[in-house]
Amino acid sequence: MMIDFQSFPDALTTDLGAFSPLEGALTEGMSEAAKTLWSSADGRVELGLWACTAGQFELEMEGGSEFCHFLQGRLRVVQPDGRHTEYGPGDALMMPLGWRGRWEVLEPIRKIYMYDYKQA
Repeated sequence: MMIDFQSFPDALTTDLGAFSPLEGALTEGMSEAAKTLWSSADGRVELGLWACTAGQFELEMEGGSEFCHFLQGRLRVVQPDGRHTEYGPGDALMMPLGWRGRWEVLEPIRKIYMYDYKQA
């Protein structure tokens, strides 16, 4: 049995649908949009596109781990101890299960993400 790969061209221009308010945003009016591109048969792994307007929000990786590859925009990720790193197009990061911190979206961002839901 041959297993074929999947391709996702035009990640910069793929329509993500309508933006909606970002739950837990620290900045009023902050919004997000997302589109799932692929999910594993068992539902544990999800690949998709996500976009977000400028602002700040707190993030706690309680449900799983996430890999992000940024396509557009700029953001600063702030650790609980205050250390921070800025990311832009072409940069990537991994947030393991249990990580927490703050995202400061400096310019609207778009990313490709892969989320691995923790097993119950």
